[in-house]
Amino acid sequence: MKIKLILILLTLSSLGCSSNHPKDEISQLEYTFYSITLDSVFGNEKNIILRDSLVVPYFDEMTGPTIFADNKDLTPKYRIDKDLLSNNERVELIPRSYLAEIEKGKHEQFWDNLFEEFPNSVGWVTLSTVSYNEDSTQASFFINQGCGPYCGGEKEIVFEKVNQNWELTYVMQIGEL
Repeated sequence: MKIKLILILLTLSSLGCSSNHPKDEISQLEYTFYSITLDSVFGNEKNIILRDSLVVPYFDEMTGPTIFADNKDLTPKYRIDKDLLSNNERVELIPRSYLAEIEKGKHEQFWDNLFEEFPNSVGWVTLSTVSYNEDSTQASFFINQGCGPYCGGEKEIVFEKVNQNWELTYVMQIGEL
């Protein structure tokens, strides 16, 4: 089973996977993946500050596919429609530029400013686009969270189609602060 999961992750993590995305659109299935993941990873007690657009993962020579990068230009590809997330009452969409505005050039005060603006939140969260295997029975994407100077990280999320139903099958921590 462990070998199977590793093979799934390696297959889906390669940037050569098809995204099956119509241009500028996120499917309802993908909104379902995101909603399930946000609840599974963060529970349902705190609010989520979600970047307002998805990013496309890039390949880092040291770590492999990732969306965790302070110094990379992660150009947004798809705008998120908050109303299509089932847990939208807990989600606040913000543009990446707003995070920079909160920081105001003083990194040590960033987190105080962020949590003052958004109390009872898990910090900020970024989602990547979803990649599928060739027969569309497995799906994978990344979620990145920042919650403090020494808090946060990145996870790879894997869904698998089992008996015609999609199930969250694996959450792998791939980067941690």
